[in-house]
Amino acid sequence: PEPVIQYIADRLKLNKSTVSRALNDFPNISEETKARGKKIAGELNYQPNNIAKGLNGKGIKVFALITPTLNPHVLPIIRGVTDACRKMGHALMLFPSDYWTDEVITFSNIRERWLVDGILIYNVIYRDDIEPNIQRLRNEKIPFVFINKLLGSKKAHTVSVDNHDAVHQTIQHLHSLG
Repeated sequence: PEPVIQYIADRLKLNKSTVSRALNDFPNISEETKARGKKIAGELNYQPNNIAKGLNGKGIKVFALITPTLNPHVLPIIRGVTDACRKMGHALMLFPSDYWTDEVITFSNIRERWLVDGILIYNVIYRDDIEPNIQRLRNEKIPFVFINKLLGSKKAHTVSVDNHDAVHQTIQHLHSLG
């Protein structure tokens, strides 16, 4: 990317940092300069380096999914997360883990060793004693969401299905059919 940005800067008679800011839609760069830079970048099939953006704290468009070991019950979740990521222009890294303590360790390892914009934690283990672990996750300073983990009054972002209500609605529907 560096030689491409330098090439664009030379063609436009601009500084490399100005070209970089233009390609990244910085508000203090004129629309004309952005358009000129993007036109040449398009001609060169230039693609920004998401890893370099991540090193600058701009996000790299990668999410991590901590999931139980692969099995038929987990695959639809993985497929759904993958499809959603693809639609948003994000990539997905998969980290299998079987136990809640492994989830926390995996979470910390991801934070320390990988660049990701957020972590989704899917596990079928339900526990009441997770408050200290949730706090530990918060201390990592990276967004996280639990999938299919009923946390009750614990203050954490979760997405889950109310199976009891779903079955109740199903029975009501079948009953209404006759």
